[in-house]
Amino acid sequence: PKAVRLLTLIELLYGSGLRATELVALPLRAVPRDAPFLTITGKGGATRLVPVGARALEALGRWTKLRPASPASRFLFPSAKGQHLSRVRLFQLLKAL
Repeated sequence: PKAVRLLTLIELLYGSGLRATELVALPLRAVPRDAPFLTITGKGGATRLVPVGARALEALGRWTKLRPASPASRFLFPSAKGQHLSRVRLFQLLKAL
């Protein structure tokens, strides 16, 4: 699951142009059901649609099946504490890679 999570993070970061903070704080409701777009609430509370490539959608589909099913976490990339993965942790994962 950790490798699939990292692949999904990289594919979404590269393939969608999301800010790192937006990526790690993605809520589950932002995941597309049938459209190749993520619904992002960015700076200032503005909502926008962000296109997602086929590779990122494939990785996202695999991650959502493996993602820990914690009812307390509403985030796509939950942390152990029930919040979302931090931007610093994302940097650490990328640096280690």
